[in-house]
Amino acid sequence: MNRTLITLGAVWTILSLACTGFGQTSTRQNAERARQRAARTRTTVSDAGDGQQPAERTEEYRRSQQQVAELKRAHNNLVANLRAIRQTAIKEGARQTVAEINALIDAHHKAFKKTLADLERQKSELLQENEEQQQQHTAPREPHPDGSVDLREAIRQRMVEAEVTGQDLDSVSITLRSREDKHIVVVVAAGMTFKPRTANLQSMMVVRYEEVPLRPSEETSRSIAVACIDMRRKAPGKSDSLEISTNVSGDLSKLVQTEGFRAASFRIRQFAVWTITDNPPLGEYTGIGMFGFGSGPDQQEMVAIGDLLFSAGINPRKYQAFGPFYQPRRRR
Repeated sequence: MNRTLITLGAVWTILSLACTGFGQTSTRQNAERARQRAARTRTTVSDAGDGQQPAERTEEYRRSQQQVAELKRAHNNLVANLRAIRQTAIKEGARQTVAEINALIDAHHKAFKKTLADLERQKSELLQENEEQQQQHTAPREPHPDGSVDLREAIRQRMVEAEVTGQDLDSVSITLRSREDKHIVVVVAAGMTFKPRTANLQSMMVVRYEEVPLRPSEETSRSIAVACIDMRRKAPGKSDSLEISTNVSGDLSKLVQTEGFRAASFRIRQFAVWTITDNPPLGEYTGIGMFGFGSGPDQQEMVAIGDLLFSAGINPRKYQAFGPFYQPRRRR
């Protein structure tokens, strides 16, 4: 019993420090990002043309990914310790200790939820700023040619070489190398899919139309917003190579073409896609989250998903999560 209580006290101290550390890290990150945004605002157009901003943003994204990985490791270690101590307390019949450990786990969960909210907000800001920066820095110095070429056709005609790798649950990285001696504009169409070369990983679907201008012989990389289309499989990571596959059809094609889908939050988009591709019953969606705390759509999100399908001309009642009693909200 004493051993359990002593260990519990040690873990409580570690947990308190960890949670405080997460809060301090988040605060520092917010302050640093605010400083960087202010600095970018002060940057003149002529300064922006030197090509340094995209490199800095890529490094910022990498640092963010590293911080997320470190937080995951810290979370896993703490939870493993708490579970081991709880098992010891259960064997020793220490009910009070078990209750205290459960309280610690709840406190830890709340701290992580706060950190997750900060990270999600920072990620949204970073993605938005990244899109704005890409528009500024990938604009060719000469006028675009009339017309453009679909990515699949550009590859078929050997106009470009393309490499696609996993990046995150909601994005892939694509690198294009022009083989032309003239300017071209490569179109990545909404609904295009990327299939992993490794088995048992999710295929990814492009969620919004993208144009990638290329100067003669230029190479450029870009993050492309996507959604996963195989709910029960893992998303491809940075080391996973993908190949261009077919465009989606049917209800999924209807959904991806709507403005409401493009404007929806990441969770709404992803759960709407899985509603069509996997047709899970309500309560059996794969959870979305971080640090092991994933969750399926709540009631409010299900209403939004139903309305999104309905606005795309799709009857939500054909899918298990809604059933025959779905009624769309009346628009004012």
